[in-house]
Amino acid sequence: MTPLPFLDSSLGLPIKLRNPLLGVSHPREGNTIAVVDTGYSGFLLVQRRIFEKLKLHQLTTSVADAHLADGRVIKLTRAPGSIRFDENSLTVDGLIDTHQDVSEILIGMAGIRRLILTVDPCRRILLTDVCGNP
Repeated sequence: MTPLPFLDSSLGLPIKLRNPLLGVSHPREGNTIAVVDTGYSGFLLVQRRIFEKLKLHQLTTSVADAHLADGRVIKLTRAPGSIRFDENSLTVDGLIDTHQDVSEILIGMAGIRRLILTVDPCRRILLTDVCGNP
């Protein structure tokens, strides 16, 4: 388990996004950071430009309602994709969501379902490991 630093006051995970059906990844080299959002039950929420860069809009997409903490309901566009956690040699498949007002990458509970996250706020680090259940 390699300790990962906090992102400001948020928990950030280095990930690589992938459209396995069309063979497109983001970023091409290295990783990007996804903010862990335990209030988001979905898989992954990305900006529209990343969704289109991955060519997810070219796949059969669906629409889902998202209930926000402030009581609003918004429509998310979603398509199948993968998240790669290089630190743990783990790839997880799910539905990647997007919305026009998204400003950062959020990883939800479905996205971290195969990880054990240990938060150490004293040293401001996050430790990850793979759990045994799929």
